[in-house]
Amino acid sequence: MTGNPDAARHLGYYAELRAAMSLMASEGVGVFHNAHFVLTEEETCKQIHSGGTHEFVWDALETWANLPKSADTVLRIIKPSESVLGEWLDRSSLGVNFITSKWLRQWGLDLSRLAQDRIARNFVSYRPTAFTSSGPRQIGEIMDSVSQFWRICDPEAGGGFPVLDRHLLRISLGLVFEEKRAQSPKQETAKPIYEKQIQGMLNDLPLSIWSKDRWMKFLSYETDGNPLEIVKDAAGKEEASHMYHSKQVLARATLLLRVATGSVADILTEVRPDVRSKMGFWLHGASVRRRLWDEASPPASFQDLWSDVEDAAETVREWMNRGGRSGCHYDLWSAHAREASVLSTAERVFLWGVRL
Repeated sequence: MTGNPDAARHLGYYAELRAAMSLMASEGVGVFHNAHFVLTEEETCKQIHSGGTHEFVWDALETWANLPKSADTVLRIIKPSESVLGEWLDRSSLGVNFITSKWLRQWGLDLSRLAQDRIARNFVSYRPTAFTSSGPRQIGEIMDSVSQFWRICDPEAGGGFPVLDRHLLRISLGLVFEEKRAQSPKQETAKPIYEKQIQGMLNDLPLSIWSKDRWMKFLSYETDGNPLEIVKDAAGKEEASHMYHSKQVLARATLLLRVATGSVADILTEVRPDVRSKMGFWLHGASVRRRLWDEASPPASFQDLWSDVEDAAETVREWMNRGGRSGCHYDLWSAHAREASVLSTAERVFLWGVRL
């Protein structure tokens, strides 16, 4: 949003790294500098000597992504409605581990690239890229991406990531259906059989947030039918010199962070209330330091932080409609510095994402 795609790429890469480290920590693997530790089934702590952070994190994530346990985790923490993703996909007669394994490896793509290429990592992080950068995208295009980011992070009434999770459900159902068709190519026309399977799934699952008709229209792409741009970007493989590379890195970081946040939330559901109440020093301290609220007036609920985003997004949207799309980054920050600052505080997503 400040017109610095190289800084965005740098921060996006390290967001991926931290997301992967968080996931590994949730699985009992501590990633540090050159010494890493694993909690064993015997409840002992074992040190692993296995190279530096970047290399170890990618190796650990890739190994974990290929384990059935990783699929169980992802299918449990993504929750499109009252039913978790795994319950939706259990209605298919096809194994679904291939989906979660593909996603995890894809969303950690930059970890794979840079773990093996120290020169590329140094280029991303330390070199004077202003001389070689392709430059930022147009402000209108950037704000479209920012708008979608916040739209899929909408906590709605219950916290978490209901909007993003619904889209991940729709994408995964499509992947399962295409895999089925590949195994049985003589089936009837694609759309009718897909809709028939979706109808059967909706009959089996509890649906209180949306009506069955509304789910049917969404899952069959009759409503909100555009593909989710962030998932498409996450699959992109442009090189660092490309204008869209930073956008793709940020997309991968967003999706990997969604999994990492869900893993933390999953663990917190098993923690005693008195232990959870002692986390305030960290949750509130970090939030005040990052200017999410004034120390003297914390929000009654972390979901209240969403209203700031809604107001800022609406103000910037109106500015764009009045001609801001043809402007530049300077125009945005000159006209709406406060709103642009709010839309830059992605840290707040974690707070409602863990459902505390």
